[in-house]
Amino acid sequence: MRKKGRGQDLRKIRRSQCYAIPEVGRLLGVSVGTVRAWLRRGLLSLEGERPILIPGDGLKSWLVAQRLARKRKCQPDQLYCCRCRVPKNAKPGSVVIVPRNARTITISAMCGTCGAKMNRGGSLARLPEIRLAFGLVTQAQVNLAGCENPAVNQHLEKETFE
Repeated sequence: MRKKGRGQDLRKIRRSQCYAIPEVGRLLGVSVGTVRAWLRRGLLSLEGERPILIPGDGLKSWLVAQRLARKRKCQPDQLYCCRCRVPKNAKPGSVVIVPRNARTITISAMCGTCGAKMNRGGSLARLPEIRLAFGLVTQAQVNLAGCENPAVNQHLEKETFE
């Protein structure tokens, strides 16, 4: 079976081959009932064939279309809220931009509707555009490596008694 939360591996599907319902289930790690539900929702099969045969090219293109239909495009000033399940504007004053490494950043904010935490990745090269889209934001300190004089081990220094 496939790991939970992962999509189907479409590379396993051969476009020139036809599959029976149980074969599709084993190939993609889903149940036979799921494949039958896909057929009811519009997955095409060969007409008049028993057992029901599903062409590989039709299966692959249908799964890609289903995947694309679920995507929700965010505007430059929005983040995706997992609780609301749609792109939402951030609560004013809650946006924080944190550099992840030398090239990427993470944008964190609270949902303006439900108050859930939302995250979005971005490029450090596009930071001026992102700041403009979200307005005034605070930039958190990455780590102590960015400081000139990190002082985390001061308590370990030996005291001199004179």
